[in-house]
Amino acid sequence: MSRTAHPRLSAGTLSAGVMVVVVALVGAILTTAPAASAATAVPPTPTGLPAGVEELASYVGANSCDASTKPGSAALGALLVRTYPGTSYGSARACASDSLATSEHYDGRAVDWMANSRNATQKAQATAAVTWMLAKDKAGNPYAMARRLGVMYLIWNNRTWSAYRPQEGWKEYNGCLSAARAGTAYDTTCHRNHVHISLSWAGAMKRTSYWSKKVAVPEYGPCRTWLTNWASPRTSVNPARCQEPPAVRAMPTATSSGKRLVSISGMYLKEGSTGPAVTSVQSAIGASATGTFSTATVTALTSWQKRNGVTATGVTDAATWRALIRTYAAPPVSLGLDARIDSDILTLTDGRLTLSDTVADPQGRLLATGWSGVTAVVAPGDFTGDAYPDLLSRTTDGHLWLHPGTGNATFGSPVDLGSGWNGYSTLLSPGDFTGDGRSDLVGVRSNGDLYLYRGNGAGRFSGPGTRIGTGWGAFDAVLSPGDFTGDARADIIARRPDGTLWLYAGNGRGGWAATGRTIGRGWQSFTTVLAAGDINRDNLSDLMALTSDGRWLAYPGSGRGGFGPVYGQQVSRGDWSAAGLVVGVR
Repeated sequence: MSRTAHPRLSAGTLSAGVMVVVVALVGAILTTAPAASAATAVPPTPTGLPAGVEELASYVGANSCDASTKPGSAALGALLVRTYPGTSYGSARACASDSLATSEHYDGRAVDWMANSRNATQKAQATAAVTWMLAKDKAGNPYAMARRLGVMYLIWNNRTWSAYRPQEGWKEYNGCLSAARAGTAYDTTCHRNHVHISLSWAGAMKRTSYWSKKVAVPEYGPCRTWLTNWASPRTSVNPARCQEPPAVRAMPTATSSGKRLVSISGMYLKEGSTGPAVTSVQSAIGASATGTFSTATVTALTSWQKRNGVTATGVTDAATWRALIRTYAAPPVSLGLDARIDSDILTLTDGRLTLSDTVADPQGRLLATGWSGVTAVVAPGDFTGDAYPDLLSRTTDGHLWLHPGTGNATFGSPVDLGSGWNGYSTLLSPGDFTGDGRSDLVGVRSNGDLYLYRGNGAGRFSGPGTRIGTGWGAFDAVLSPGDFTGDARADIIARRPDGTLWLYAGNGRGGWAATGRTIGRGWQSFTTVLAAGDINRDNLSDLMALTSDGRWLAYPGSGRGGFGPVYGQQVSRGDWSAAGLVVGVR
C-alpha cells in the first residue's frame, strides 16, 4: 500500500484512561463490518503463549526494496489459507511495479489474502478473521491476535483499521463508500476482493509471540544510508528508529533515465528480481533490458562494478547505487548546523565559538561566548533523535556536555553527560559507527587505547565505553570523514607524526573491516586536518588541511578509500592562521 494512503500519526503509548476508551470502542468498531456467521471458523490460538503481549504496532513505512516474502508474511498467509480452504494469498511485489510511491509489498511484509466480499462465504470468512485479530483475549488484552501477529494496519471491504491509531476504529478507505466507487471496477482499489494486511518488522520476520512464544520488541527495519532513496535489506533486529538522511534529488539537467535511476537509488536487486527497476539498471550498465535479473545481468553488473571501482558483488548494493547515480544526483543538503549546501567549520578561539559556512570566511558567525574552559568540541550530528544537529563539549574539569541543537544555529540548555573525560587526548564522532542509526562517540585515552561510546539516540550513551583498539597514542591527529570508502559505513583516519595518513575502515558494527593502511604521506606540515564533508559537491567525503600560513587545501575523496586525481589545491580566502580549535561539520 502507499505510504501516502496511510499517514503516520505521532502517538505515544496510550494512557490508562485512553485505553479504557479504546476497549469500550471495540464492540462498536467491529460492528461497522458485517457480522460473521457463528459457524465460521477462526484461526487457532496457539498454546504456550506468554502472559505478556506486544505493544500495538507503530507505523513504520516501507523504505526498502527486497521483493521476497518475509517468513512471518508467508506464515500468516498460509495460516489463513489453511483455515479457509479455497482462498489464496500474495505478498512480495516487484519494486516500482505499480503506481505506489512506497509499499510494504516491496519489502515482503504485506499480505493480500484473496477473499471476496461479493461472495457470501468468503465475506463471512474475512470478517471472522479480522474480528478474531482485533478481539480481546481471555486476559482482557484488546486487539490480542493483531498484536501477537504484528499487524500494523488492515484494509478490507472499503474500510481500514490502524494499530497506530486504534481509537479511530474502522474508517472509510480512499473514498470507497461513495456511490462513484461502488462498482466492481473499484473492487481491487477498495479491497473488496481481498484483505490487505501490513505487518510490523517483528511480525514480518516471524519474531512475534504468535510464532515465537516470546513477546517481541518493537522493530524499525532497514535504514536508508547516505545518497540512496531506498534502504538495503536487513534481517537482524533493529530496535532503533532510523535517522533519515536527506532524500536524493536528480539534477534538473539529468536525462529521463538518470532521473529514474536517482528515484529508485538503493533498491536491492539481485538474480531473480524482476520489474521496471531491473530494466532501468540493465540499461544503465549496458545489459539487455529484459526486466529480469538473469545470470547474464549478474555478469554484466559484475563487470560494470569492476570498471567503476566498486566491489564486484553482482547485486545493486548501496555502493553500486552511489556509483550509478553519481553523475545524475544533485548535491545533498549539508547536515551542518545551519543546513546550508556547503561544508561548515566550527572555530573556538578565546572562548568564542563561531560558525563559518564557507572557507572564505575565517571570521565566521558568532554562536556562543564564554567557552574559554572548553578543551574539546565534537559535532556528532543528531545525537538526541530530534533531527537537529547537536554539539558536545568537554571542559577543563573533565565534564562532557551536550548542547542540543535547535536547527537554527542556536542551542538549548546544556546537559551534563558526566565527568572523567579529561582522560582522553582526542574525542571525535564518526556519526553512526555501530550500524544502529544513532550517532556514537570515539575517544583516544592517554595510554593509547581507543574507546567507543554507543549513543542511545536520545542524548545519552547506551552503556559504558568499549575498547576497540590499542596503540592509538602513535597518532597526533584522529578524525572521521564519515564514509570514506563508499561502503556506507563510517571510517576513521589518523595521522602519525612522521606525516603518514592512515585509513581504518569501519565494519558498520563498531569495529574494523580491515587493518589500517597508509593513504598519504607528507601530512606533518599541516597544523590541522579536517573532515569537511563534501567540499566539491561530487557526493563523496573529502578532507581539508590547514597550512601554517593559514590556507585551506582541499583533498577530495575518491569514494574508494583514497583521493581523487586533483588534490592539494587552495580553496580558502583570507588568513585562517589565527583560528584556535577547528572542528569540521560533515
